[in-house]
This record gives sequence, structure tokens and C-alpha cells, in this order.
Amino acid sequence: MTAKDNGGKQVSLALTYKKAINDVTNNGVVLSIACKLAESMAVPYSRVTDAYGGYCNSPSPSLPAAAAKPAAAANTTAANKTRLLANATANATAKVQTEWVISMFVQPDPFAEKADNDATAKAASGTAAQAAIDGVTKATYGAMTAVAKATTEAAVKWVKAPAATGGAKQVTIAGSTDVAAYVYCAVSKSASRRMLNATNASNATAAAAPAAKEVVNLQSASTATKYTI
Repeated sequence: MTAKDNGGKQVSLALTYKKAINDVTNNGVVLSIACKLAESMAVPYSRVTDAYGGYCNSPSPSLPAAAAKPAAAANTTAANKTRLLANATANATAKVQTEWVISMFVQPDPFAEKADNDATAKAASGTAAQAAIDGVTKATYGAMTAVAKATTEAAVKWVKAPAATGGAKQVTIAGSTDVAAYVYCAVSKSASRRMLNATNASNATAAAAPAAKEVVNLQSASTATKYTI
């Protein structure tokens, strides 16, 4: 089943800080940003995520155990034939990091008749949203700048098509794609309820038990007469 496309696109929000902050090492802070941003935009918490898919009070299962280490500066040694200086060493100067970017993402509303991606981007980087984010990070990490825009979508193909596995009171749907991607699951608001295998032994209707007869004794002062009803 393919849902009707409402034009919704994921909106990316880049938060740039002048003090060191990391979306893995400081993931608790990042998820707090997600909480406040979702509340500011009045959207469900699950629609505002970090770069790994985690959202308010729900760290991503794919969150790395540790932040990636920066690449070591190159160290090149070469002979300078022009000046006859053997083993002249050229040390590459490491670039000093002065900005740290935290990437947040706002997912589109799957139930909207028509999504307004520009409005979502403006709300994610607007005055109210920035004030909410500053309430979490400004005291420790300083002021930040926020830039939001709808992301450019790329084609995603199934490597393993989705398949469902039944379980106790649940159905697990699993599959895989050729690149990292978000998968949305939704249910219809107007679909009629359907029962599968409605005549199995566990829910078959048992035959009604026959009604028991009630015996009533009626007596007069002169004679005892028994009636069966």
C-alpha cells in the first residue's frame, strides 16, 4: 500500500555554536533541544529528531558509543633537492576548530492533506524556537545561529522487502534499504476494522445452553397442587 504524497519533506535545522558541543558526547543535551523544539512548534515529540533518529527522552538505538575522533594532522617529510636540504620536513598545520554544528531534523506530518515545508522551516528557526533552544544550551554553550531548510530527497530502494512476523499482541515489520533512510508507518483514520481468520477455535461462538426449567410449588389451604412450568 502506498499513501498519497502530501508533498511533505524532512526539514533540517543546523545549530552552530562557538563552544564545543557534540551530538554523541552531549546527546542528553541534544535530546533536550528536541523536546523544547517540538513543544515550541506544537508537534509530536517523535517528529523532531537528532542526526541518529533519537527524539525527546528517547535516545536512538543506533547512537554511537563514542564520538568520532578528528583525523590527525598530516606530517610530510621530503628532500628539498633545490636547496640541497635532505630530509626537509613540512609539518601540516592543524586547523583550529572554532564552530560546532548540531544537526536536528523535523519530520513532515504524515496525516496532513498538504504539507507546508517552508512554514515548517520558518517555525523551526523562528524567534520562539530559538528562544526555546537557548533555554537549554545558552548558559553552557553560548549563543547559536539557526538555519533551517527542506532537505533534498534522494531515491531509496529496498534491499530486503518489508515482511511481517506475528507475535503475542503485536506484528513486527522488518526490511532494509540501500542507504540510510526514515521509514514512516501510519494507519488510516477511516479504514474499517477487519478480523482475520474469524472462525478459529479461540473465538468461535459456542452454542447457547438450553434454558433451565424452573419448578414452582403453589399450594392452597385445602389441597396441595404441584405445577411445573
